[in-house]
Amino acid sequence: MTCWSLPPATQIESEIRKLSEVWREQRFELGKYMKGHEDRGWVLRATEDILVLLEDMGLNLQSMMASPFVRPFLTEVGAVP
Repeated sequence: MTCWSLPPATQIESEIRKLSEVWREQRFELGKYMKGHEDRGWVLRATEDILVLLEDMGLNLQSMMASPFVRPFLTEVGAVP
């Protein structure tokens, strides 16, 4: 069996696309925040999954930044050249 791998720049481009798709599809649940009978606005519910996702993606972006092939994608990964 032959294992074909993508060129490093293509891997980075693919990962950026995946990250973008995850956030495009992400849905956030809001709940009303009440203190006693006073309406205090809205709060984000179920933040644990969001925090794990943010941490995972942050690590993924850090790995991309360590690659010498990241230069064409600096804008997408949030780095200043």
